[in-house]
Amino acid sequence: NLTLNACEAMKEKGGELIFSASQEKKAVKITAQDTGCGIPAENLAKVFEPFFTTKDKKGMGLGLYITKQLVERNGGKISVKSKPGQGTAFTLEFKT
Repeated sequence: NLTLNACEAMKEKGGELIFSASQEKKAVKITAQDTGCGIPAENLAKVFEPFFTTKDKKGMGLGLYITKQLVERNGGKISVKSKPGQGTAFTLEFKT
């Protein structure tokens, strides 16, 4: 889901999607960072809510909600940082 969303965000102008992983103390962090259109600040707090979408009829608003549920059910956390016009980064963190 993170990959598909990033590709959609970069659809018009192209860009890069970079996955990185690191181990910090007793956790593994995985980041998916794109150079797409970014997410407006007023939408950041809503992206993990069920049925929230900015894709009109193209999306149901369940992808990030389900992603968050899966990450949390496996003992992890997911967070998002974004700047409109610059891109978005989702970070998954799992305790080791």
